[in-house]
Amino acid sequence: MIGPVFAQYATQFSQIIFLKVDVDALPKVAEECGISAMPTFHVFKDGKKVDDLVGASQDKLLALIQKYA
Repeated sequence: MIGPVFAQYATQFSQIIFLKVDVDALPKVAEECGISAMPTFHVFKDGKKVDDLVGASQDKLLALIQKYA
């Protein structure tokens, strides 16, 4: 499961803001962000989406985070 890994990275990379959205509770957010698969990770910088990752690969998630850390 990627949830605990996401939480660990949020602590480890404290200079980055990590947010988790429950798309079942907020389907409009999922629609507006174009989320069609779970899990989906989006990276925003200066209010603009700059990158994303679809899937639960711990290695790919870490690489994405390190790219912007």
